[in-house]
This record gives sequence, structure tokens and C-alpha cells, in this order.
Amino acid sequence: MRILGVGNEREISNEVLKQLSTKNEVEQVAEVTNPDQLSNIDVLYLDFNQEGLDIKVEDLVDQIDQSTNMSFKIVFLSTAGLNNEVNLSWMKVKDIHEYKLQMRYAIKLIDETERPYVILEPTELDDSKQEVITFGEGNTAKTSKVSKSGVREMIQKSILNHKFDNQALIITNKEEHE
Repeated sequence: MRILGVGNEREISNEVLKQLSTKNEVEQVAEVTNPDQLSNIDVLYLDFNQEGLDIKVEDLVDQIDQSTNMSFKIVFLSTAGLNNEVNLSWMKVKDIHEYKLQMRYAIKLIDETERPYVILEPTELDDSKQEVITFGEGNTAKTSKVSKSGVREMIQKSILNHKFDNQALIITNKEEHE
């Protein structure tokens, strides 16, 4: 499988792609500047998590629209709380409201590419080793920290199979929801 990782602004993304590179062809870039970069990939993995991410995704979607490869899947690591289902007080951005607007717009742009996609929305990451649970759009999750290892596993599953295609999933710790 050929995976192109773009942005990778969080440590967890770099960890996942490094792990996947042992059995897959993985390339990591800061941005896609030419549609040819997308010509031979199976998965486009995105992690933009800073203010201005909407412009980065808009530019990327322009490249996707020009690509002749119509078969790749997009996996986007977003953040829970965009629709106020969890409190984002732990986020390290200057303007939470603006960040939410940018992230919602980025997700809308990805959806409009009409390619298979998975949007992963973890709550705050921590080093615990707890089992994770996912919720689809419209559900609420408690504000909790979520296991990095569980989120890494969900990212890998989303990249390697089609079980979660065309879904946005909130990821949080299971024990808080039993």
C-alpha cells in the first residue's frame, strides 16, 4: 500500500506513519504542490492542526481535483469538539472559535472531493493505556483524555481497511462511557 502523509503536525501522526512504513510505502511531505504527487497513492493521510489549516486543505483539494487518481482514500486526523460535543479548553490555539470554523470547513472540503474518507476526531491525547470507543457524528462524548495507543490503532485501522470509510468518528476512552 502506498501512503502519502501530509502536514503531520502532531507527534502521533509521525509515529503511525513510521510504524506503517515497515510494511507499506510511506512518504511524508509538508504540502502537496503538484497533482502528480497523488498519482500512485492508495491513501492520503492528513494532519493539519494549526490555525490556517483551512487554507492548507483548500490548496490540497485543488491538487486533488486536478489528480487523475480517483481511487485513493483520505484519512484526516481532526479534533473532537467541533460541534460543541466536548469542551476544547485543552486545545493550544489562540482562538478556539476560529479554529472550529476552519476545521469544519476543511472537513466539508474533504467530503466534497467525493472520494472515500475517514475523519478521526480524538479528544485530548494522553499516555494512558485505556481502551478507546468511537461515536459517529451527532453523538456526544465526555471530555476525557484518550489513550495515544488507542488513537494510533484507530488511525492505522482507518488507513489499512475500509471499515470506517465515509464516517466521522469521535474517539474517546471507553471506560468513561460504560
